[in-house]
Amino acid sequence: MKTLQKISRKTFKFAVNLLNSHLKYPSAKNSLYNNSQINQCLIQLSLTQSYAESGLSNLQIKTTTNNTHIPTGRTFRARTQRLDEKQIRTSLTAANDQLLQTLKNKGILKRKTTAAIDYTTQPFYGNKNTKNIIGGKRDRGPNWDTPTPA
Repeated sequence: MKTLQKISRKTFKFAVNLLNSHLKYPSAKNSLYNNSQINQCLIQLSLTQSYAESGLSNLQIKTTTNNTHIPTGRTFRARTQRLDEKQIRTSLTAANDQLLQTLKNKGILKRKTTAAIDYTTQPFYGNKNTKNIIGGKRDRGPNWDTPTPA
């Protein structure tokens, strides 16, 4: 179990460092939270599929260390809203490309592998034989879903 935690910690640190090199938020010199802390929160919110307010509030409750500073949801949103959507998308794409290149250089992508699985779904009302359409749980609407594009 400790080995998995160590790998997880190293992977998280690598992801944060990679994101820090691409996604930089404008801030004042006396800002309480640095770029790395905002990006750590972004990754945590993505992993837990949470909104800023509730996700960061829960993270504050779970964090027992007194020296860990976690911004409020309002602070997080204010910092991230300083960049426009195109800047963020470009930065995340560049970080993803660098990650894939690093994995390729280490020989990890020599064989076919599943790198990510998108569990979110979007109702689909079209032909069930269309590519990338999978059956889902029957609901009030259709029971055919299309994976949400990343």
